[in-house]
Amino acid sequence: MSVYDFIGAERLKVQIRKNKFARLIRDNEEKLYKTSFVFETNKSKLLEISYWMLTKKYDSEIGLIYDEQEVCQSELI
Repeated sequence: MSVYDFIGAERLKVQIRKNKFARLIRDNEEKLYKTSFVFETNKSKLLEISYWMLTKKYDSEIGLIYDEQEVCQSELI
């Protein structure tokens, strides 16, 4: 059984305004993409959670820095 860090993942979430999100979708330059995470529940069912990824830098005091691209590193399980 694999262990997932849902609490750690929750800390990576950032809220943005609807109009900013719509603009990011409209002007997408491969900085915003939709992906999903699939895992097996305790009842042996597959559960898929979809989410949006934005590859922009983040500063804990300023927030998202839309003008700076972040190098995204992902870990395959």
